[in-house]
Amino acid sequence: MSVSSSVVPFEVQSACHTARRGAAAADAARGRPFSDATRLPRRGVAAGQRAACCRNATPLLMLIALFLAAALNGRALAQAIAIAPPGPQEAMEAWKLVDAWVRAGKVDEAAAAPAKVAAASVTLRLDGSVFGRGVALETDARPLHTAAQAAIEEALSRIPATSALRDQIRAEALARATISLELAGPMIPVTLATYDEADMVINPGLEGVAARFGDRVAGMFPEWMLVSGLMPGDGLVACISKASGDAALAVRVDPRAQPRALAREHGAVFYRFRTTHLAQVESGGTPRFLHRCDLLVQPSEIDTAAVRSMADDMAAWLIGHDAAGVDRDDLTVLGGRYEITTNKQATTLVFEQALAALALAEYAMVLDGPGRDAAIERAHALTATLLEQAGNGSGWTDPVAAAFTRIAMVRLAAAGRPVAPPSPLTVPQMDAVADACWTGGEWVAKLPEAARSIIALSVAERAAASGDAQLRERAEAMVRSIYRETGNDRLVSHMPWVGRAELLLATDAQQVPAAAALRQMRDQVWRHQVTFEDAGVDDVDLMGGIVFTAAPEPRPTWHSVRPAVFLAQAMGDPRLTDDDEVLREVARMTRMTRFIHQLAVGDGLARIARSPTRAEGGVRAALWELEQPPEATALSLMFLTEVIRSGEKAAARAAANGG
Repeated sequence: MSVSSSVVPFEVQSACHTARRGAAAADAARGRPFSDATRLPRRGVAAGQRAACCRNATPLLMLIALFLAAALNGRALAQAIAIAPPGPQEAMEAWKLVDAWVRAGKVDEAAAAPAKVAAASVTLRLDGSVFGRGVALETDARPLHTAAQAAIEEALSRIPATSALRDQIRAEALARATISLELAGPMIPVTLATYDEADMVINPGLEGVAARFGDRVAGMFPEWMLVSGLMPGDGLVACISKASGDAALAVRVDPRAQPRALAREHGAVFYRFRTTHLAQVESGGTPRFLHRCDLLVQPSEIDTAAVRSMADDMAAWLIGHDAAGVDRDDLTVLGGRYEITTNKQATTLVFEQALAALALAEYAMVLDGPGRDAAIERAHALTATLLEQAGNGSGWTDPVAAAFTRIAMVRLAAAGRPVAPPSPLTVPQMDAVADACWTGGEWVAKLPEAARSIIALSVAERAAASGDAQLRERAEAMVRSIYRETGNDRLVSHMPWVGRAELLLATDAQQVPAAAALRQMRDQVWRHQVTFEDAGVDDVDLMGGIVFTAAPEPRPTWHSVRPAVFLAQAMGDPRLTDDDEVLREVARMTRMTRFIHQLAVGDGLARIARSPTRAEGGVRAALWELEQPPEATALSLMFLTEVIRSGEKAAARAAANGG
């Protein structure tokens, strides 16, 4: 089970430091995908430092500096405008042309396309599948016409020419097809050393890539990379293979085939380009502007009703998510990681099933009505299946899976739907697997550090349910060891489990023993929540996520929800969140909820799903990926459940205090 890396504050150096200026210039030249998030916070600090450095400058030197700065800023602005993709007005003009051409089944050669369209991609979909596709780069004199014509011709070729009703069928298919239109400005040359650097420099889902070998150019637009599951470096590999005519020339893992080597040996030139993206999310619908191939979730959309609706959708995804497409009433096993464009999924893991059961059980505890019964029954079926598999001799080898299953059993019992094990030995054997991870007052060496908090929580849950004092003492020792051995700077890697165990052991005590450490961890996490100022216009869809700067991926992913589950729970606990802190926490939770909403598949991405009803509600691994890990959806559902529960507690506290 993967666990987020620790949160490390952004490093800020003096703006007057020569090395820092060089690094900033390098950042700007590379166009770092998260440059706004690293640059904007520095701006306020650096402004004061620059002022201190310039206090001894003469007025003349200051005037010269201001003049040069104005000139350079003006040049940079003009360049930014020149390389920008077509704006909304030009994009709508292009859309009207393409829409008319597609419905007519042919391109009007006499029509004039907007001048700012330097490259175009037209994708036609019918019932979730690609029906026709055309791409034209700026080397083409009329890219919009060329791309549309190629897409129409491919679509028409898919209808058998021998059909007696060929013309009618073609007309009906083109009338129902949905259009996705990506428009680019000029291609921007970019110097890259490696394909890994391309992944860092080029913003996935927002920018396309291209490669030139002599007079041959090949490019790939953002949506096709997203649908194909390619990061920018992978897309560049495909472009190099096509443009060079040598499929073996670009090998991502070969040091001799990296972009810098190819540029030196073959004179290759590489490009990036920004796009404006419009698409229909339903047949016959009006075009919508997309951001990273999806509809952008606005902060104003997040309210109590939206939180409950999101929770319902995620629960429905877990309830109806299966590997074989069988009837919902017969489901007993959860499907694994699901890929929405291929309708395929990996084999499920035991801990994923147990975690889904836990999430559904907790969701049911904050609900009334028919949705509650469906969630309880699905959680019960999953847990019973896991226990039956163990009872049939397969046993328990994974202590994490055993721990999650045990916690789910406790939750189901609390919800009034206990699971009867198939054998009297099943539960003791399951508990023994988890208990074996702690011997002689310390963790066994082979146990991954990330698993410790999950084991500790399962023991705490058993102690709370049974009232066993020895179990409680054991859980206390486990939890204290985690704090002692992990340290406050890495405590986030054990969330939400160690935080949940802490509150469970604290019961109704007036103080939470680790309150100071948990508050410090919370502040540390929220300092790295992406705000609008951090994200800027390019990465506005990342707003609300958490940047784990020690992680391999510098952008927020679904792992942001891990600490958020506990922070949402802490919001409703007066020992960790004072009355005057509640509104601040609500604002932070709202931003996090917006980010999770953006990760979940809705109308914007259901348009490209092979089975929209199966994909909707599931949470993706990242905004530039189309895979839905069950773990991501389960933990996101747990987060929303805690938001609902804590919101109700906070409202009750305010009412009791006369607020």
